[in-house]
Amino acid sequence: MKMRSSSILVAVLAAAVFWLLAAPRPTLAQEPADTTASETAEQLFRKILNESGEWIKGKYSTPGVSAELRPLPRLGNPTAPGKEYGVRVNGAPKGQTYSLLVWPITAAEPALQKTGITINPDGSVICLDGTPLNIVTVTAPGEILRLELLSDDYTVKIYFTVVPDTIIKKNRGCSLEAVRLMPNFELALIRGKGFQGNDAVELDTKTFEESQVIKGMADANGDYFSALLPFVKDKKKGKMVVKLKGASCEPELSFEWGK
Repeated sequence: MKMRSSSILVAVLAAAVFWLLAAPRPTLAQEPADTTASETAEQLFRKILNESGEWIKGKYSTPGVSAELRPLPRLGNPTAPGKEYGVRVNGAPKGQTYSLLVWPITAAEPALQKTGITINPDGSVICLDGTPLNIVTVTAPGEILRLELLSDDYTVKIYFTVVPDTIIKKNRGCSLEAVRLMPNFELALIRGKGFQGNDAVELDTKTFEESQVIKGMADANGDYFSALLPFVKDKKKGKMVVKLKGASCEPELSFEWGK
């Protein structure tokens, strides 16, 4: 079996620890590479990964404040593409006005989407005209959408994410998920949940005839994080199969990468 040589594995993020780099926010216009990937490209991937990891965990949020998205039926047009969510915030101070910023994987940085947003005492979020703040998404499989509510005085920051069309598989109480961090799955975040605390695990990956086995460990909560660059030399698209083996479970999934 041929070991992977023409694709790069960005550092495994065991114990859910993401390396924070001091470099500026990434520019997604740069293209990924294979065996000739430069240090600049690797830094780009790391920065996207780090930013997204901290966003997912809510590390950038004001302490004690969080937001959740609740799926809504598409009552006005049930056959419309995409999904719709309502927003609810917990722990936010009263009397603040917010702006909504959205960072899709196709953009280099978050963009302002809406202003004049307020939060009701029950945590529901409404727009300036009194209508609920609903988020409508049209995304590819595994694609993450990163959102932020920022108070007008910059004192309250609420970071949250949603993956509307998840790529996730379960096995014996464990789950394995692939999150798309770049448009063609040039960079994937692999998340495992439900493993035994501090469980030794093996991450097996294969695309075409190239494979790799990486030994790691789940954190004390049984969570595992890793990052993969699925692209291989001289190939424009393909399928990656990923399996995460623990002591009592081994969920397996696959996803398509490339154009």
